[in-house]
Amino acid sequence: MLQKFKVSYDEEGDVLTIYDSNAKVSESVEVTEELVIDLDKDRKIVNVELLDAHTFLHMLNEDISKKMLSGLKEVELQFKNYRNYWIISLIFEYNNRKIEEKLPAFAQADYQSQPGPGSDSRHPASAPMTGQDLRSHRFPSNSPWGLGDEDF
Repeated sequence: MLQKFKVSYDEEGDVLTIYDSNAKVSESVEVTEELVIDLDKDRKIVNVELLDAHTFLHMLNEDISKKMLSGLKEVELQFKNYRNYWIISLIFEYNNRKIEEKLPAFAQADYQSQPGPGSDSRHPASAPMTGQDLRSHRFPSNSPWGLGDEDF
């Protein structure tokens, strides 16, 4: 299942931000130093921020240029969950050409979670999880965009 998101690209900072303008961020997940994913209170992915975006995406596909990233207004994201791994694909159109790039898969247990802006840090759902919490935690699968144990 695909979902459309708005997109903005800061060419100077080389930052690609993919976002749902209607969503409220409850928690930010720093997957790597270059990839941050924001979740809402239901643990649905609502924003993706990719630092060094052109550098990284151009390495995966030489047709991806800064001009292309600057011209994007919308991106489709596909999220899949396989066992303990999340897989995110970016799908966008540029000059009547569809381009799909999969970001490297990452293990759920390897990320660092921080409460998002305006979240209540006293609430357990928005408190940062420790590595032990993540190893034993299973994400809910009752939503098509929740971070459950099956594809969503």
